[in-house]
Amino acid sequence: MNIFSGIWVLVYCNALISSGYALSMPFFAVYLSVERGLPMSLTGAFLSISMLSGALANGLGGELSDTLGRRKVMLFALVSRCIFTALMALAIHDRAAYAWLLALHMAGGFFGMFFGPAAQAWIADHSGPRERLEHFGLLRIGGNLGWALGPMIGGLVASKSYALMFAITSMVYGVCSLVVFFCVEESSGRTGRRARLSDMLMELKVPRFARLCTLGFIISTVMSQLVVGLSLYCMKYLHYSQHQVGMLFSVNGFVVVFFQYSVSRLMKRTRISGAMAVGALLYALGYGIVGFSNIFLWTATGILLLSFGETAVSPGLTTLGSNIAPQGRKGRYLGMQALVQQTGSSFGIFLGGNGMEMLAPSWQQGPWVLIVLIALCAALGFYGMKKHLLPEEDGIKDFPLPLHPDKEAEI
Repeated sequence: MNIFSGIWVLVYCNALISSGYALSMPFFAVYLSVERGLPMSLTGAFLSISMLSGALANGLGGELSDTLGRRKVMLFALVSRCIFTALMALAIHDRAAYAWLLALHMAGGFFGMFFGPAAQAWIADHSGPRERLEHFGLLRIGGNLGWALGPMIGGLVASKSYALMFAITSMVYGVCSLVVFFCVEESSGRTGRRARLSDMLMELKVPRFARLCTLGFIISTVMSQLVVGLSLYCMKYLHYSQHQVGMLFSVNGFVVVFFQYSVSRLMKRTRISGAMAVGALLYALGYGIVGFSNIFLWTATGILLLSFGETAVSPGLTTLGSNIAPQGRKGRYLGMQALVQQTGSSFGIFLGGNGMEMLAPSWQQGPWVLIVLIALCAALGFYGMKKHLLPEEDGIKDFPLPLHPDKEAEI
């Protein structure tokens, strides 16, 4: 694959977008609570609502990419986020009212979420079923690399100016929009039908897609424990320092950045559903070790194992969704998947926080036993998916890519 191809351009852009987002957005809660005095309860409630609105935006972005075209939706997402983030920088500089800050954050986050499903659908259009694992894996590497670099830069900039931090993020989005404009050609899409979320929801009547979305919700509940549950447990019950908790997250990032590509290539030799079942088992084993460990080395071993599970599950979900999607509805399927998975992540964060507060005081390992059981259910579900997939869809065989609409017109 040419390193200057459209797929690589989207990988580079995803790395930049993730680094720009991680440079400023994780510090937004700190700004609201510490600099402006907004209660943490209100800050947390707003961020939860923002996450759920982002789930809806994922679905709408995928649907629009089918009807308007992938490139148009990606450009709209990047330009919108550039504008709203610049306005946030201005509002922070002028110490505008909370309402303005929250409204701008919500609007930028909502429209910015259109990019992910459109980019994934573009890659699905230009990849065979077996290559999609590799290409979606590359997209994840770019995103995780951005997440590794962004907060380090953001922490330095935040000590000087929160407004400058958001201004830099806005410029990153602007650069990415120019790159997509000049370097990415339009893909399929433009079906002529109207974009309707109700039609997207009706796709859940397809049994195997509904099964895949259900499994995506379940495993997302497990995966999201890395966000809140892990840090709360390690600091409150294992008494690790913030530095040690940061090292655990670094283990996760290191595995994804350096091993995702190799795992994706390895998965091309077997059934995708089988590899995802193994990945879910690694999640169960990893979180089980975390729950019953009392020394840092064992906790890090658990994170190492579940991180390898992540490298199989995350690109596998996207690949299966794009493989079973009918031509002309790939954006819709990927958007619906993203909607369900982000909803699962939101539920997982809620479950993890409440588990640490209500269950762990009486049974310290209780929340992790629950998560292990959920991961085992996901593993059984992924293993059973093979009965509902064609060999081509499950990565056993490849089939030719459909012609680009413009090429069909020439013939």
